[in-house]
Amino acid sequence: MSNVEDRRVFPRIPLLSEVWLKESADGPKTHAQTQDLSKGGLRVQLKKPDYDVGQLVFLELRVPGSKVIIPARGTVCWQSKTEIGVSFVELPAESAAAIEIALDKALEELRSFENEKTPTA
Repeated sequence: MSNVEDRRVFPRIPLLSEVWLKESADGPKTHAQTQDLSKGGLRVQLKKPDYDVGQLVFLELRVPGSKVIIPARGTVCWQSKTEIGVSFVELPAESAAAIEIALDKALEELRSFENEKTPTA
């Protein structure tokens, strides 16, 4: 996965949230959990990934810490035995703004946690 990481434009932030994936706009949903999120995509943990690299997927992502569900479309970039990486290809402006707010909040919490762990002299 180091090649994937080298190609990333946006840093991924560890962030757990619910996500539903569909192979078509009106297809059945598969419930899963994000492992991390960025402005450009996400890593999803699945019990049994059944997606092909390059496949288009329809996403419904719960904004962490809220009941808001945002739609998106993405392409599967990589797959392992329990996870897939998805790059956003269509993200409505409202969805992008909601993701950015969630990422900012998560970064703030991470920094706060790191500052608490840092010993003071």
